[in-house]
Amino acid sequence: MLPVPMDIFLINIPKKIMATSKEIKAAFQRNEQVLSRQPALGQKTGKVKVTLEDGLCCRVESGCWRFSSDMPAGAGGAHTAPSPGVYVAGALGSCIAIMAKMWAAKLDIPVKSIEIEVSYEADMRMLFGINDIPAHWKRISYVAHVESDAPEEEIQKVLDLAHHYSHVRGDLEHAFRIERQRR
Repeated sequence: MLPVPMDIFLINIPKKIMATSKEIKAAFQRNEQVLSRQPALGQKTGKVKVTLEDGLCCRVESGCWRFSSDMPAGAGGAHTAPSPGVYVAGALGSCIAIMAKMWAAKLDIPVKSIEIEVSYEADMRMLFGINDIPAHWKRISYVAHVESDAPEEEIQKVLDLAHHYSHVRGDLEHAFRIERQRR
């Protein structure tokens, strides 16, 4: 059976600006029940189309979403948009924050705010083929700040679950082979 987009099995909930903790918990529990009974529904596929436009600027499209990526002027870009690395760091931070909010909602732990600060170090010689520097960051880390009236051990539990179940963190820590094709 081919993987199906995850939103196929979800109940259609009207879009609004912000979901409440109660709504997040209900969605968590609904997905937990459905995916426990029908694991095939959780097999997700996705696709992103990237088109190089002017200079080093890229247009990125995924479904109804559109955004751009560029390089700093010092690297030959026009600095019209964040670099791809900024999006990687942003993906990690937002995934951790989202997972923390989801787990806090599931466990009925009140959260006022969550802030994740991601730091990374790179040897930029990797971009230019100098000294055969490996094409990956040297280090990536994050600091989580959660504002809550809950006891510290409950907040720590939420952060532990968020870290453990963040697929972006998992993808970065347990890299897999990326296949290249040409058409």
